Amino acid sequence: MNLLNVARWEFQKTIRSKGFLVMTVFIPAMIALAVFGVALGLGVDGRAIEGDPPPPFVLVVWLALLLFIGAFITAIMAFYSVIKEKANRVVELMLSSVSAMELMAGKILGLGLAGLIQVVAWSVAIGFAVSRFVPITLGAFSIVHFVAYPLYFVLGYLLIAAMYATVGAAMKDVHSGGHKGWWG
Repeated sequence: MNLLNVARWEFQKTIRSKGFLVMTVFIPAMIALAVFGVALGLGVDGRAIEGDPPPPFVLVVWLALLLFIGAFITAIMAFYSVIKEKANRVVELMLSSVSAMELMAGKILGLGLAGLIQVVAWSVAIGFAVSRFVPITLGAFSIVHFVAYPLYFVLGYLLIAAMYATVGAAMKDVHSGGHKGWWG
Protein backbone atom coordinates (compact mmCIF):
# COMPACT_ATOMS: atom_id res chain seq x y z
CA MET A 1 0.00 0.00 0.00
CA ASN A 2 2.92 2.37 0.61
CA LEU A 3 3.89 2.16 -3.05
CA LEU A 4 0.46 3.46 -4.10
CA ASN A 5 0.63 6.26 -1.55
CA VAL A 6 4.04 7.37 -2.81
CA ALA A 7 2.86 7.17 -6.44
CA ARG A 8 -0.27 9.20 -5.62
CA TRP A 9 1.77 11.79 -3.71
CA GLU A 10 4.27 12.16 -6.57
CA PHE A 11 1.47 12.36 -9.16
CA GLN A 12 -0.40 15.04 -7.22
CA LYS A 13 2.78 17.01 -6.60
CA THR A 14 3.62 16.88 -10.30
CA ILE A 15 0.23 17.85 -11.71
CA ARG A 16 0.03 20.81 -9.32
CA SER A 17 3.34 22.25 -10.48
CA LYS A 18 3.53 25.24 -12.82
CA GLY A 19 5.84 23.43 -15.23
CA PHE A 20 3.38 20.58 -15.73
CA LEU A 21 0.53 23.03 -16.24
CA VAL A 22 2.51 24.91 -18.87
CA MET A 23 3.63 21.75 -20.69
CA THR A 24 0.23 20.03 -20.58
CA VAL A 25 -2.29 22.85 -20.97
CA PHE A 26 -0.54 25.94 -22.29
CA ILE A 27 1.41 24.36 -25.16
CA PRO A 28 -1.59 22.43 -26.59
CA ALA A 29 -3.71 25.58 -26.19
CA MET A 30 -1.10 27.57 -28.14
CA ILE A 31 -1.13 24.89 -30.86
CA ALA A 32 -4.92 25.15 -31.06
CA LEU A 33 -4.78 28.96 -31.23
CA ALA A 34 -2.13 28.79 -33.93
CA VAL A 35 -4.27 26.38 -35.95
CA PHE A 36 -7.30 28.63 -35.65
CA GLY A 37 -5.18 31.67 -36.52
CA VAL A 38 -3.78 30.02 -39.63
CA ALA A 39 -7.21 28.70 -40.58
CA LEU A 40 -8.76 32.15 -40.23
CA GLY A 41 -5.85 33.94 -41.88
CA LEU A 42 -5.86 31.69 -44.95
CA GLY A 43 -9.63 31.64 -45.29
CA VAL A 44 -9.98 27.94 -44.54
CA ASP A 45 -13.59 27.26 -43.70
CA GLY A 46 -12.89 24.65 -41.03
CA ARG A 47 -13.05 21.57 -43.24
CA ALA A 48 -10.14 19.27 -43.93
CA ILE A 49 -8.30 19.90 -47.16
CA GLU A 50 -9.39 17.52 -49.88
CA GLY A 51 -6.74 15.19 -51.20
CA ASP A 52 -4.75 12.14 -50.36
CA PRO A 53 -3.74 11.51 -46.77
CA PRO A 54 -0.05 11.49 -46.01
CA PRO A 55 1.79 8.18 -46.24
CA PRO A 56 1.34 6.07 -43.10
CA PHE A 57 5.02 6.25 -42.17
CA VAL A 58 4.79 10.05 -41.74
CA LEU A 59 2.12 9.70 -39.08
CA VAL A 60 4.03 6.87 -37.41
CA VAL A 61 7.22 8.95 -37.31
CA TRP A 62 5.40 11.90 -35.72
CA LEU A 63 3.68 9.72 -33.12
CA ALA A 64 6.95 7.93 -32.30
CA LEU A 65 8.71 11.28 -31.95
CA LEU A 66 5.98 12.45 -29.60
CA LEU A 67 6.37 9.32 -27.46
CA PHE A 68 10.15 9.69 -27.44
CA ILE A 69 10.04 13.34 -26.36
CA GLY A 70 7.34 12.68 -23.76
CA ALA A 71 9.19 9.74 -22.23
CA PHE A 72 12.47 11.63 -22.01
CA ILE A 73 10.93 14.81 -20.58
CA THR A 74 9.09 12.82 -17.92
CA ALA A 75 12.19 10.74 -17.12
CA ILE A 76 14.23 13.92 -16.71
CA MET A 77 11.57 15.13 -14.26
CA ALA A 78 12.17 11.94 -12.26
CA PHE A 79 15.94 12.51 -12.41
CA TYR A 80 15.69 16.05 -11.05
CA SER A 81 13.08 15.07 -8.48
CA VAL A 82 15.39 12.40 -7.03
CA ILE A 83 18.34 14.81 -6.90
CA LYS A 84 16.26 17.62 -5.36
CA GLU A 85 14.83 15.40 -2.63
CA LYS A 86 18.27 14.02 -1.92
CA ALA A 87 19.80 17.50 -1.65
CA ASN A 88 17.00 18.76 0.62
CA ARG A 89 17.29 15.64 2.80
CA VAL A 90 13.59 14.96 2.30
CA VAL A 91 14.42 11.42 1.28
CA GLU A 92 15.77 10.66 4.76
CA LEU A 93 12.40 11.48 6.29
CA MET A 94 10.51 9.56 3.65
CA LEU A 95 12.67 6.48 4.05
CA SER A 96 11.60 6.28 7.68
CA SER A 97 8.10 5.30 6.54
CA VAL A 98 8.69 3.50 3.20
CA SER A 99 11.44 1.34 1.77
CA ALA A 100 13.84 2.68 -0.83
CA MET A 101 12.35 0.35 -3.45
CA GLU A 102 8.81 1.59 -2.75
CA LEU A 103 9.96 5.20 -2.80
CA MET A 104 11.72 4.92 -6.16
CA ALA A 105 8.99 2.79 -7.75
CA GLY A 106 6.28 5.15 -6.49
CA LYS A 107 8.16 8.14 -7.82
CA ILE A 108 8.58 6.51 -11.23
CA LEU A 109 4.92 5.37 -11.39
CA GLY A 110 3.49 8.71 -10.25
CA LEU A 111 5.55 10.70 -12.71
CA GLY A 112 4.79 8.16 -15.43
CA LEU A 113 1.05 8.63 -15.00
CA ALA A 114 1.49 12.40 -15.18
CA GLY A 115 3.66 11.96 -18.29
CA LEU A 116 1.04 9.73 -19.91
CA ILE A 117 -1.58 12.42 -19.36
CA GLN A 118 0.80 14.95 -20.89
CA VAL A 119 1.47 12.82 -23.97
CA VAL A 120 -2.26 12.19 -24.47
CA ALA A 121 -2.93 15.96 -24.27
CA TRP A 122 -0.17 16.61 -26.81
CA SER A 123 -1.48 13.85 -29.09
CA VAL A 124 -5.00 15.25 -29.02
CA ALA A 125 -3.78 18.79 -29.73
CA ILE A 126 -1.52 17.68 -32.56
CA GLY A 127 -4.21 15.37 -33.94
CA PHE A 128 -6.66 18.26 -33.92
CA ALA A 129 -4.15 20.55 -35.63
CA VAL A 130 -3.24 18.00 -38.28
CA SER A 131 -6.86 17.06 -38.97
CA ARG A 132 -7.64 20.68 -39.85
CA PHE A 133 -5.28 20.57 -42.82
CA VAL A 134 -4.77 16.90 -43.68
CA PRO A 135 -7.61 14.41 -44.20
CA ILE A 136 -6.87 12.05 -41.30
CA THR A 137 -9.70 10.59 -39.24
CA LEU A 138 -9.80 8.39 -36.19
CA GLY A 139 -11.32 5.70 -38.40
CA ALA A 140 -7.86 5.14 -39.84
CA PHE A 141 -6.76 3.72 -36.49
CA SER A 142 -7.76 0.38 -35.04
CA ILE A 143 -8.22 -0.53 -31.39
CA VAL A 144 -4.71 -2.00 -31.46
CA HIS A 145 -3.31 1.47 -32.15
CA PHE A 146 -5.18 2.99 -29.22
CA VAL A 147 -3.93 0.27 -26.88
CA ALA A 148 -0.38 0.02 -28.22
CA TYR A 149 0.37 3.77 -28.20
CA PRO A 150 0.08 4.24 -24.41
CA LEU A 151 1.67 0.84 -23.85
CA TYR A 152 4.74 1.86 -25.84
CA PHE A 153 4.96 5.07 -23.83
CA VAL A 154 4.72 3.19 -20.54
CA LEU A 155 7.35 0.61 -21.47
CA GLY A 156 9.74 3.18 -22.91
CA TYR A 157 9.24 5.52 -19.98
CA LEU A 158 9.82 2.79 -17.40
CA LEU A 159 13.12 1.89 -19.03
CA ILE A 160 14.36 5.46 -19.36
CA ALA A 161 13.06 6.67 -15.98
CA ALA A 162 14.57 3.73 -14.12
CA MET A 163 17.97 4.52 -15.61
CA TYR A 164 17.68 8.26 -14.95
CA ALA A 165 16.41 7.80 -11.38
CA THR A 166 19.25 5.36 -10.67
CA VAL A 167 21.81 7.86 -11.95
CA GLY A 168 20.11 10.64 -9.97
CA ALA A 169 20.25 8.56 -6.78
CA ALA A 170 23.96 7.99 -7.27
CA MET A 171 24.77 11.67 -7.87
CA LYS A 172 25.58 14.19 -5.18
CA ASP A 173 24.07 17.07 -7.15
CA VAL A 174 23.49 18.03 -10.77
CA HIS A 175 26.71 20.00 -11.17
CA SER A 176 29.16 17.56 -9.63
CA GLY A 177 28.46 14.60 -11.87
CA GLY A 178 28.37 12.33 -8.85
CA HIS A 179 32.08 12.30 -7.96
CA LYS A 180 34.92 14.73 -7.38
CA GLY A 181 37.29 13.38 -9.98
CA TRP A 182 41.07 13.24 -9.85
CA TRP A 183 41.47 17.03 -9.51
CA GLY A 184 39.52 17.55 -6.32
